[in-house]
Amino acid sequence: MAECSDFIPDFDLLREEYEGKNIHPTIEPGNILLVIADFCNYYYHSAYYIPSDNEESVPVSFFAREHVGDFKDSFLIQSTTGGIDLRYFPHWHNIEFYSECTHGKPLWIENIGDGTLYAKTSVGIIRLDAGERKLVDKSNAEKTDPFLDVGELYPTMFLD
Repeated sequence: MAECSDFIPDFDLLREEYEGKNIHPTIEPGNILLVIADFCNYYYHSAYYIPSDNEESVPVSFFAREHVGDFKDSFLIQSTTGGIDLRYFPHWHNIEFYSECTHGKPLWIENIGDGTLYAKTSVGIIRLDAGERKLVDKSNAEKTDPFLDVGELYPTMFLD
């Protein structure tokens, strides 16, 4: 990183401020946090989970990847220790879950992007303005369903 220091303004100040620090978002043990953003591919930024019985508060790692299908793409997020399996279809400015396997653990979604995103979940559609974090719960679902564009974010290209 030091080889690029000439190209980054205030490199030494930034290094002093952030080097060695844990800059992960905070989440209560026993909760799952899915971080999405409109500037990330498939809207996925990161996912976090700290088991409740984990005294060291070490987060569980996740394996995340796009699943490019013949007709529709989806995004898969699974914990490396098993048990958490989140899957959704990315659409224009919204995601549509088709699997929310959390084994009863509370799922939070946070939008760190620049614009409003929606999540179509098992409890309804949840609106997330930029910088907002919400629990996937009926109390956070929209009272009336907004019109969501279900067009594919990454349309499949058919070749002749």
